[in-house]
Amino acid sequence: MAAITLFDPTRLPARDELGDVMHPDAPDYDEDEDASIKLEALGFECRSVTMNLVYEERYFGQDDADKSWWVPSPPEGEGWLLVGIWDNDDGPLACYTRPLPSTLATWERNDEITLDILLLVGGHTISADDVALWTDPQCRDAEAWAAAAHFHASDNDDVKVPPVPACVRPHLVD
Repeated sequence: MAAITLFDPTRLPARDELGDVMHPDAPDYDEDEDASIKLEALGFECRSVTMNLVYEERYFGQDDADKSWWVPSPPEGEGWLLVGIWDNDDGPLACYTRPLPSTLATWERNDEITLDILLLVGGHTISADDVALWTDPQCRDAEAWAAAAHFHASDNDDVKVPPVPACVRPHLVD
């Protein structure tokens, strides 16, 4: 079985009639949340690209929100993968992501991030106080399990979910 790559371009759906698209690996977030925080928690950096002035005149000069003709260029640098294209308050934007350099080698404990990743999965009663009692290896194991479980549940059947870590098991809800 081939290892899955998050934000694999071959799994990006076709753009809809208005030009919008969202990769199935993109984490869910509310409009008032910053998606880059969730992507960073998963080991990815995020950059947004907006239309340049010439394209903005074409976009804002039409009656609908059609941006299907816009082909955004990724940010400068290597390895950028498209997360999605959509409208925000300032007009169309394209969001790109790529793995943070040496994500595993630079892991630092952050109980808030650990809890945020666990909340992507749900089905447990883990609190910030619980996470504070865990060791670093327990936090890493819990993050790895929750991230894999979240992506597997998002129609990514080829993501292998590790066993539920021992530190998480007592908090699972039936």
